[in-house]
Amino acid sequence: MSKEIVPNDGGLGEIPETKSIDELVPAAVRTRSQDEINAELTLVRLEHEKLRLEKEKLELERLKNDVLEIRRKQEAQRVSRETVQESLSYVMEKRISDETNCTHMKGGDSATMMNGGPAQGNDTANYCMWDHTLTTGVRFRLCSRCGKTWFPKDPDYRWAMTRPTRNSPSSGSPSPGLVRHPKRVRVQSEVPHRERQIDTYNFES
Repeated sequence: MSKEIVPNDGGLGEIPETKSIDELVPAAVRTRSQDEINAELTLVRLEHEKLRLEKEKLELERLKNDVLEIRRKQEAQRVSRETVQESLSYVMEKRISDETNCTHMKGGDSATMMNGGPAQGNDTANYCMWDHTLTTGVRFRLCSRCGKTWFPKDPDYRWAMTRPTRNSPSSGSPSPGLVRHPKRVRVQSEVPHRERQIDTYNFES
């Protein structure tokens, strides 16, 4: 005989209708054995473990995707850096080549200066060089065609300073501040000087 559950109304009036345990608990549950209950608990634990593993797999997959994205960005940055470096190297090599192969003379066929090629002037008595003394006191020359400069520490400085030119020399106002800091004074060209193959031309250098 099942025991009825009688709620305590605290003396407040009529006692509501009560239900027996047999009515509250389904028969399928009341008749289960301990082994069946243990088996169901095991299934619940297995399902929980399965969900936990699935969650960890998803988190691992997301982590892998994050790592791949980071590597993709790093590779893109590396390629970008290499492209920029290659471009800078090309520009520098082109500038060195043009400055090396320019004759630094006036005259010549204007067609030789087209398509970005080095100027091939042929007036040996008139070099297209500007002579200027900086505010630091450093005297240098600059080719008005290719932009090449000659500073005191350049290997061909003496050669450049002795080339004939009809351009008038100029000078800047002295700057005592720069003179007092000789390490800040430029004495060598930014672009390295390369020896030109003289035998490719029909005149003396």
